[in-house]
Amino acid sequence: MIAVPFTRSGVVHLDDHFNIVAPGVALVNPAVFAPAQMRWFDRHFDLIAMTAEEVVGVEVNTLALAPGVVAVAARSHRLAEQLAARGIEPVMIDYSEVTRIPGSFRCSTLPLARRSPAC
Repeated sequence: MIAVPFTRSGVVHLDDHFNIVAPGVALVNPAVFAPAQMRWFDRHFDLIAMTAEEVVGVEVNTLALAPGVVAVAARSHRLAEQLAARGIEPVMIDYSEVTRIPGSFRCSTLPLARRSPAC
C-alpha cells in the first residue's frame, strides 16, 4: 500500500480520480496529482488521462467486471474507444440516475472477496 496525496483540497474519493481498470492500465485525472505522483503512475501503468468534463461526469469511477471487461457510463464513448484499443471490453451502462447523487459504479457496488479454490 502506498499513500497517494492530492494537490488540492476537496477531493474525497481516489477512485473518482485514479482507477485501475485492468492489470497495468489505469484511468487518471492528472489535475489533482503532483508531477512526482504522475511520474510514478506513468512508470507502473498505461495511463488513460481523463478530461475535466469526464471527471465532473464521474467517468473515472468504473467497475472491472472480469479480467478485460469494464463497466463504463453509457456516455463514455471516448473512454470506451481507449479501452477497446487496449484490448479491454467496455460494457456501456446507463448509470445516469445514480451519477446524479453523485456516485457511480464503484460507489454503489459492494466489493466481493474472491478466493481461489485452494482456500
